[in-house]
Amino acid sequence: MSALDPFEKWAELARLEHAPQPDVVPSVLRDLKSAAIAPENPATGVWAFVLASAFAAVACAWLGHDAWLALLGNWYSWIQDFTLWSSI
Repeated sequence: MSALDPFEKWAELARLEHAPQPDVVPSVLRDLKSAAIAPENPATGVWAFVLASAFAAVACAWLGHDAWLALLGNWYSWIQDFTLWSSI
């Protein structure tokens, strides 16, 4: 008996077996139907970022308004003589 005899028998048995046939059609159809019900919008994340950035900009502008006026006060102080508004 050769050392390769068991491997030859196993190879012969393996050749007689059939490979399993996976059935993925139901899961693919389920995924397609769920995507059709609630389609994804790729712009949702972009708009969330834009909104967060806008809120941050407004908060920074509101908090830094007095500092900005103090920094630019010497440059536009001559305009206040010609206007009725105190914010210019």
